Amino acid sequence: MKNLKSLGIAALGLGVLSLFGQPTLAQGNTSPSAPGVHSGKRQPGKRLEELAKKLNLTEAQETSIKGFMKDHGVKAKAIRIDTTLTPDQQKERLKELRKDLTNQIAGVLTDEQKEKFRAMHGHKGNKGGQQAVP
Repeated sequence: MKNLKSLGIAALGLGVLSLFGQPTLAQGNTSPSAPGVHSGKRQPGKRLEELAKKLNLTEAQETSIKGFMKDHGVKAKAIRIDTTLTPDQQKERLKELRKDLTNQIAGVLTDEQKEKFRAMHGHKGNKGGQQAVP
């Protein structure tokens, strides 16, 4: 009787684990990058929309910035998949790439837009590795 009770408790435990232990797989998401899963990264299209709205960008500025962002994405992906680089080298190259993107964006902004851009990035002594806006 004691063994039967233990077996029942174990089966119940396994049932609970199977229901709640892996919610991502139960929902059909097999990886953190599956559609609908928030990865914590901003999407370039959303970022451009945010910039356009907050900085009141012209169409020409939007077109330029969209090109900068697309180019940035291609280069960043190449760095991330380059197996000849150490993680520290990848980190440093990505940091430089972000700096280049920030400089390119700032290059098409008016002085007033640059001020807003700086404020959006919260540049208070360049904490957290954020890039300074020129």
